[in-house]
Formats: sequence, C-alpha cells, structure tokens
Amino acid sequence: MKRILQTFIFFSLTLNIVVAGEKVSQPLLQTGKVWNYDYTYVDIDFQRKHGNATYWTESDTIIDGRRLFWMCFSKSEEEGQVFRQLWYEEDGKVYTCNDRGRIANLVYDFTLSAGDDAPVHTASVYFLDGLKVVSADSILVRGILRKRLVLAIPEWETGSKKNIVWVEGIGGAKALDEPVERLVGDGREYTQLSCYLDDQCIFEKEDFEMPSYYPMLVDGRAWNVVSIHPAEPPESDSTPGYYKDIKGRWGVGWPSTLLLKGDTIMGGKTYKKLFRDGSFICGLREEGGCIYECYLDYVPETLTFDINFLTGDVFKDEVNDHSQMEVRQVRTFSFSGINRRCLDMWVYKEDLEIIDGLVDYWIEGIGCMFGPPSFPFWWEASSGSLLLSCYDGDKCIFSVEDLNLITNIQSATTKCLSNNHQGIHDLQGRQLNGIPQKGVYIQNGRKMVK
Repeated sequence: MKRILQTFIFFSLTLNIVVAGEKVSQPLLQTGKVWNYDYTYVDIDFQRKHGNATYWTESDTIIDGRRLFWMCFSKSEEEGQVFRQLWYEEDGKVYTCNDRGRIANLVYDFTLSAGDDAPVHTASVYFLDGLKVVSADSILVRGILRKRLVLAIPEWETGSKKNIVWVEGIGGAKALDEPVERLVGDGREYTQLSCYLDDQCIFEKEDFEMPSYYPMLVDGRAWNVVSIHPAEPPESDSTPGYYKDIKGRWGVGWPSTLLLKGDTIMGGKTYKKLFRDGSFICGLREEGGCIYECYLDYVPETLTFDINFLTGDVFKDEVNDHSQMEVRQVRTFSFSGINRRCLDMWVYKEDLEIIDGLVDYWIEGIGCMFGPPSFPFWWEASSGSLLLSCYDGDKCIFSVEDLNLITNIQSATTKCLSNNHQGIHDLQGRQLNGIPQKGVYIQNGRKMVK
C-alpha cells in the first residue's frame, strides 16, 4: 500500500510550497568550544622545547547590538595565567577587537574563493606579496560538511612552497588568533591538535587533510535523464529513441530534465525542491553524505542514498522490507578532473540468498544512474532510467560517456545535453531547429506526435 501511495504521489503530485530557509554556515564562535594546541619554542639555552596551549570561549556579551565572545588562551608554561580577547563573527568573517568591542581586525574570511587574496592581519602583513587562496572545497567530518580553504605563502618569502589550511567552523592549522604564521608575539609555532564542542570532539589534526567531499544538492543543478522501457533491440544501434540501460538491456526512452530549485520546509526540516520538467516531485536534503527524500508533511522522509557505505554493506528499501541492495565494490573515478567515490550496487533478495546482478552505480555528488537519488528500488518495474548528463549552470560535470570509465557496456549514447529542455528535441535529447514535419519529438518537456 505504501508503495502504491508513493507511486501515486510521484506521478501525479504538483505542489506550490512556500520557499523557506537559507544555507547555514558552520560558525567558528560558539559557547562551549575548545581548541587544543601543541607548540614549539626555543628556551634561554637555545634548546627547542614543546608545550601545550588551549583556546576556549568563556562567555558572550552584547556591545552596541553586536554579539561578542570572550576568547580565552592559556599555555602550559604559564600555568594559571589566562589571556582574554573579544571576538565576533558576521557573515562568514571572524574579527578580533579591543575590550570595548571596537577597532576590529579581520582574522578569517570563509567567504573567499580560489584566486582571492586572504585578509591582511597580524601575520600576513609580513608577506609583501600577500596570500592567495589556491583552492576552496568541502570536507565531510563526523557528518558535518565544512568549507576548506588552502592559502599559499609565496615561495620566495619562505624559501619553499608552503600552504596553510583553514576550515570553516574550526579555524586554521596554526594558532587560532594568528592563523597564517606566528611571526610576532611570543615567536612560538602552534599546531592545532583538536577542537571540541560541549565536550565532544568535532575535529582533529588529521581532518585538515580529509579528501574533498562534493555535495550533491546544489541549487540550480540539473540532471538530464531518459526513462527506458523494455523493447526488442533495434535494427541499428543508432536508431533514434532507443537506449541501453546499465545492464546492457535495450529499451525505448523518453528524455526529461530534473532540476533542484529553491527550498521548502516539510515536517520541520528544510529540503531542496526537485522538479521534473517543471513539475514538483519531492524534497531532498543532504546530511553527512546521506540523501533523504520527503513528499508531504505527513509522509515520513526516507533514506535513498548513502555515500559512506563500504563493500559488503546492505541498503534496505524502507517501503519494501524484502528488497535490498548490497555494495559489491567501492571505487574512485576522476570525472572532469574531480575524484569521486563510486559504489557498485547489486540486488539482493532476502531469504533467496542470491544476487540478481548489478542494479545501479552511486556516485558522490552526482547521484545514481536515474539522476538524483529518488525511489532507488524502481528497478523492479522496468529497465529503469539512464542519466545522460548532469549540469551546474552551463558546466557539464558528468555525462553518459563517463559511464565508460565505470563499465565496459557500450550503450547508444548522446553527447552532453544542455540543461535547457525548454525547446524542441528528438527522442535522443538532441535539439532540433524546429518542429519536424512528421514523427515523435519532445517540446517543453512533453512528448508530441505529428
């Protein structure tokens, strides 16, 4: 019954839902946050020594309508001495200021992108050519997605290439208040060991080097897919309207576009809205490498994708308890210069103890061979769907040709399609100059016959 209900919703539901919410960044300044550091220094006998230091937020206060935090600092060498400074954070930027909350100095700017100049603060003023952000990506640590910036110090300034890493909500790998290089003050070189929030470890030194994570649910992302219905093989592999699915089975296909656009709130949670050719399908949200889907406030969300799975893990259908998929292999492929995890998913029938065969590929940041991960067990009803391409704006980040990196199946394919289906196309998704005199074509996402 639940399967029938979801099928009905999928095909017939078109909703106008209030757009709400916005992207929430991970704040650096929070009550109950502690940073632990190791540092080296040279004593009066010119011997290199080690010490430990701790930063923590003690309390917050309001000055001129702005919320400020008392940042505290202590060192193992100077037991009992605590230094305090006022900090505040606005729109992804972190500042230090005097005890009156004025004369602010910019320390971190997590809104930067690759190619931008880093803020000039107490350390970077010593680098005459400034500091460049050489890369900006995301990492997934303990289920939380955080932005990461890598800053490059000019080689001639230090005699060798040197990079500094900042992570949103955590700070830099160096001293918290001088996150580029400690060239002033006490001359000590600090290394962040860990960060805690409410006595729970949320970050460790090794996490600065975590592999990049590429989120899937990006506003404006579009997937061009073709729904394949089983059919006898065509006379020619290039026959228009015929496709092979990932198992190599022939079928007749109808292309369409799925688009993420705007946010909505259902069941008290914020979801990205997914549309098929302009009609609302469902809401999707991403958390800790998992994708959840929801249709209505009174319909519970379901897990449809988890890129954290390892070989041998089993993914169960929350609607049909007898349907499962097993991860048979975890691989990494480079698509357009970006390394992404790929899970080979196989059908597993409970009690029968057999593997029916390959059913899907799950790709980090892209989705599955259906497109965005929605209704992952629909393989039971037909040959399913095939992802032709995935776009961010005008940039193609995945195409059906990339499937050749994963499988040896040679399918009847098309080039990367534009994410704009508001025109006239043939059944293979190729744009036409006008309405054909005779035959079947796609116009504004609808199949037409003339």
